[in-house]
Amino acid sequence: MTAQSLTKTLKVALICAAGVGARAGGDVPKQYQLIHGVPMLVHTVRAFERSCVDAVCVVISPDDAWYDVCVAPLVGTAVQVLRVGGTSRASSVANGLLALIEDFHGQSWVLVHDAARPCISPSLIARLCESTTGVGGLLAVPVVDTVKKSTAHANVDVTIDRSGLWLAQTPQMFRLSQLSEALEHAFEEPDVSWITDEASVMEWAGFSPALVEGHVSNLKVTRADDFVLAGFWLNQLRVE
Repeated sequence: MTAQSLTKTLKVALICAAGVGARAGGDVPKQYQLIHGVPMLVHTVRAFERSCVDAVCVVISPDDAWYDVCVAPLVGTAVQVLRVGGTSRASSVANGLLALIEDFHGQSWVLVHDAARPCISPSLIARLCESTTGVGGLLAVPVVDTVKKSTAHANVDVTIDRSGLWLAQTPQMFRLSQLSEALEHAFEEPDVSWITDEASVMEWAGFSPALVEGHVSNLKVTRADDFVLAGFWLNQLRVE
């Protein structure tokens, strides 16, 4: 990074790729499994390389043996790799933010994104950046299906009013120092299992992030069947 990075407010993508994705199956970590012959993480990184962000950083596990072989040759040399992944997504993000603070101004915007959302588009990233002010915000889509809450035995307990409900996506965009400090304080709690995304931490800290409408194409690849759906949406993005 240059000295200018520490004095200028920038937009920095922080892509989380330190997990293993056991539910997706396969012999290699989910983010390195192929979609259209290319590792999923490559699709994700390339979307940010073509976007309005100023820098792209990827968090991987310290002992990751796949990135240098499978991804590095297929993405730009400016992509910064942070081998600081932790035991959970939240800890990986927290470690990544601490690494960024060494190179970027604290008021810079950080866009935290899941490697497992390879169908993110530069246009959605731009929409988030253009729509987010104040404390920050996240891409999300309104709930359109009927929502049921189940009993312990998988019977319907109650139907939940879906009005006002949104499904959170990534990227989620906040000020670097503010998000890092909120995570640091949250980790002082005895149980941090409630930290499922960055917005939940900022809500816990007393803020109300903006909801910026995303798109169903920005799905999270979780199970084996999701790779087929992601491949479909990537083809659609190519046409557009």
